[in-house]
Amino acid sequence: MRWARRLLWPMLLFFVMAAVLFVGVFPTRTYLNQRDETRQNQAKLTELLKRNSDLEAQVAKLKTPEEVERLARLQYHLIKPGETPFAVLPGVATTVPPDGVTETTLAPNKVVSAPKD
Repeated sequence: MRWARRLLWPMLLFFVMAAVLFVGVFPTRTYLNQRDETRQNQAKLTELLKRNSDLEAQVAKLKTPEEVERLARLQYHLIKPGETPFAVLPGVATTVPPDGVTETTLAPNKVVSAPKD
């Protein structure tokens, strides 16, 4: 019987410590992890809301005739009826490097349109 009393206090202490771990430490750690995850998700949400706002502004801009015309001219090289398209051919550029050998290069093409007179 005496040995049972000697084991009673250490076992009781063990179970109390285990209960403290399950009741206090594990939920606290879970709470802290969830709080960090919530902060990260909130930052992502803020970024996505800003991106969504920018895209909505772009959509509104794309619905204007001026923007459609600008993109048609820029990306598809379209012109209005009555305009005459001009293509500027590359010019010849001559450079003299320090070694004295002459080098010839071509300039890039540019397309220009002008209203028809």
